Amino acid sequence: SDVCSSDLKERVVIMGHKNEDIDSFAASVGIYKAAKALGKSAYIIVNNDNNSIEDVLNIFYADDEYKQGVFISPENAEDYVNTDTALVIVDVNKPAIFESPELVQQTNAVVLIDHHLQSGDKIDNLVLSYVEPAASSASEMVTELLQYVTDSISLKKIEAEALYGGILIDTDYFSRNTGVRTFEAAAYLRKTGIDIQSVNNLFRDSLDMTKVKADAIGSAETIAPGFVVAECRTEGVQSPTVVAAQVANELLNIKDVKGSFVIADVAGRIYISARSIGDTNVQLVMERMGGGGHLNVAGCQLEDVTKEEARKALANTLKKMLEENDI
Repeated sequence: SDVCSSDLKERVVIMGHKNEDIDSFAASVGIYKAAKALGKSAYIIVNNDNNSIEDVLNIFYADDEYKQGVFISPENAEDYVNTDTALVIVDVNKPAIFESPELVQQTNAVVLIDHHLQSGDKIDNLVLSYVEPAASSASEMVTELLQYVTDSISLKKIEAEALYGGILIDTDYFSRNTGVRTFEAAAYLRKTGIDIQSVNNLFRDSLDMTKVKADAIGSAETIAPGFVVAECRTEGVQSPTVVAAQVANELLNIKDVKGSFVIADVAGRIYISARSIGDTNVQLVMERMGGGGHLNVAGCQLEDVTKEEARKALANTLKKMLEENDI
């Protein structure tokens, strides 16, 4: 209950990272649900220009509760955050990529819930930090928290399916980064009566998207022994960062590949999705480039560089780390 009642605040505002994905969104919904169960007014910051979660958002906007002002835009969020607000940040601990980093300075109660390795960046006014790199996803962590916040929480089908989807995508359909607690969280969500096929349908690809992925995989080249890099086009792609992550996962199925990187240019910002198997630590590579993540799942965002410059920087970073035996 400390998560949503920090300093006994009456209002809770929840946000994730820039270019929000299903895990970040679902975790936000879970915290919203906890806050409401504790009698708090609560709001979720959502960037409606983000195509990555458009299909899921449309489902929530069709719900009577969620279309009544639960979601607020980053531009209007400052009107909701003050010293009487608890600001809960999910699925990210690096201030530079918070959806609205300036909000941290407007409250004296910041709560952090994340499954990525701690970035080490200072966060002002932090009253609670729950960072668990062993967790598969923020959705897993929040699902676990929901079972202990209060007995009065009853998840709607769309809420449970969103949380299940967050776990599903971040574990690549339960094939990576899973633990006992991952399956316990999934079992709890299954008990609410979710429709697994409905969840799967949210992430099925169109023929055009399948071709985009095939083109990206076809562009893959060896960047260092055991490592490949590919580029994912973003023009006309609804969720380019999600597609890049999926391509990075697919590249690990290639024989002798132990690490993969996929570069995508999204509105002038370069995203790199990194994946690996075994004890190959791509998190360290992404950390050196200003990002972070997990041992086997990581990424970074670069500004004011081209894809070619990002690729060269990645190659140089990887080469240096291999020479230093740091990966």
